[in-house]
Amino acid sequence: GERARGVESMSEPLCLTDPTRFLEAVLHDDPLVRAQELVAIEDRVVGACLRHGIAPGPETIPAIVAEYEGGFLDRPLADRHRVYDCLVAYVRGLPPQASTSLFAVLALDPDTGLASTATIDYASLAPLIGDDPMTGPRDVLDVVARAGTANPGAVLGGLLGLNDPRVCALIAPLRHELSADVIEILCRCATGVVARCVALFSLDWIEEVVDRRDDAGSEIFHLLVAGLHRLVTTRQVPFVVDGLRPFPVPPDPDAAAAHMVRIEMEDFARSIAERLFDIEAREARPRLFPHVIRAFGLEPRTPVADILDPTPPK
Repeated sequence: GERARGVESMSEPLCLTDPTRFLEAVLHDDPLVRAQELVAIEDRVVGACLRHGIAPGPETIPAIVAEYEGGFLDRPLADRHRVYDCLVAYVRGLPPQASTSLFAVLALDPDTGLASTATIDYASLAPLIGDDPMTGPRDVLDVVARAGTANPGAVLGGLLGLNDPRVCALIAPLRHELSADVIEILCRCATGVVARCVALFSLDWIEEVVDRRDDAGSEIFHLLVAGLHRLVTTRQVPFVVDGLRPFPVPPDPDAAAAHMVRIEMEDFARSIAERLFDIEAREARPRLFPHVIRAFGLEPRTPVADILDPTPPK
């Protein structure tokens, strides 16, 4: 025990220093050889994940869980991010089926950033089954439904972050099943881009709950309003994007972006203005939704005295 921990603490991760030797160890049939070679916890976690992606078997998932939950989750978040960066770099250089190596992170890690990023990466890299572009997103939703995840809000938020209307359509039937805690995390996942489909998805959802006057409905309404406000105000590009994302996503960002069109924010705001004002009129006073209307560059119709909290929702 003490000796093993000492060796681990002094070992430089093989996955970072010698990729060829590392992959040879990962693929070795003898578990004793793998144990001797993969000493550092980084090697053990990345190796267990990659083995499941490259050579899956009945022992690969239990091995992942044992390493990930057997101490790795106690490591600082920065270390877990470093390990994930290492893992996804290997996955990108391997055959497409190795993308299932990322399932461990999206399923087991409670950190919103890691879980949502792993979700986006897996759905973007997964090979298609039967030419179905939704293969990756369907796989993720199947994991959420069957096995559960440590942070379902982050996983669903990651799927929305793909900015594809087909993915939004897959998630839409699940909306009424989500708790306020899950919705809050989902609404905090943002990519810095406003996609037309995600904004419309949010408006559809808000319209479903705006007339509810019970405490649970009011809480969900406020979370969704804050999420839509955050989506618009934290954007890193001035325009709205629209289109169908290619799956698998091309590694060249320009090639992926070529499938999307740009809509000026002013034009998009005008196209949804009546929906915005209708939601505003339906919300009980005092109202929070006028902050969203202002975020879209429009002037709310609610008197200032009836607007809830002059500070925009966070």
